[in-house]
Amino acid sequence: FEDELVSKLLLLSAPQIVDFCCALKDAFCEHAPGVRTTFRLLTTLAKRKRPDIAERVVEWMTDVTAEIDLCHHTALSNAYAKTSKWAKALETLSAVAQANMQMDTISFSAAISACEKGAEWTKALDLLRQMVQATVQTDAIIYNAAISACVKGGGWKNAVEILSMMVDSQMQMNSRAYSAAIGACKKGGEWLKAMELLGVMLQGKVQVHVITCSAAISACQKAGEWVTALQLFREMEEDQVEMDTIAYSAAISACEKRG
Repeated sequence: FEDELVSKLLLLSAPQIVDFCCALKDAFCEHAPGVRTTFRLLTTLAKRKRPDIAERVVEWMTDVTAEIDLCHHTALSNAYAKTSKWAKALETLSAVAQANMQMDTISFSAAISACEKGAEWTKALDLLRQMVQATVQTDAIIYNAAISACVKGGGWKNAVEILSMMVDSQMQMNSRAYSAAIGACKKGGEWLKAMELLGVMLQGKVQVHVITCSAAISACQKAGEWVTALQLFREMEEDQVEMDTIAYSAAISACEKRG
C-alpha cells in the first residue's frame, strides 16, 4: 500500500499541496491514517530521498488531525538527513521537545546522522552529550556517526573526546571508531595523537585495518616525521597488513624527504 501510494505521489508533476491532499484522501478512503500506516509511508519516502513529499504528508496529517508521534518526526528527520539537509532534520526533531515528547535512541541517531552529513560536528557532540545526560541508550553506530562528523568538520579534539566517551560507556570498541578518530588527527596535523591512538588499538587488541594504518602513516608524513612514518610502514608490512595506495604514497613521500 505504501509503495503504491508513494509511486502515485511521485507521478504528480510539480504538485501543489491540494494535489497531495486529494491523492492522500483518495488513498486513505479505505485505510484509516493510523500511526503504523503513516509511519511506513514516511519511512518509504525517506528511503526514496523525498523529504519534500514527506513534509507535505505531515502537513496533511496535521490538517486532518491524524495522530503524529515520535516515530513520524524521526522518519521525516531521516528523509532530510538522507539528502544532507541537516538543519531541517534538527528543526524537525526540535518539535519533539516542544511537544514534550521524550527523544529515544532512534530519534537521536537520526539527528546525529544529519549532523554527520552536514559536517556539523559541534551539534553532533552536543546531541551525544544530551543522550548521555538523559541516559538514553547509545550504540557504536551513533558514536561512529558523531566521530565522522568531527572528521568532516576538522574537530579532531572532539573526535578523541567521543572515543573516550565510548570507552567510559564500556562499549566494545571497534576499528571503525579508531580509524575515524585517527583520520581526524591526520586532518588536524596531530601525528602524535594519531600514533597514541594506534598504540591504544594494539594494546586493546582491536583489529588494525589498512585504513587505520594509512591514516597514521599519512599523519606522520604530513608532519615531516618521515622516520616514524617509515618505521610504521615497515612494522605493518611485517605484521602482514595489506597496504593501500595512500600508505605507499605516504611512505614514498617520506623517503623523498629523507633524501
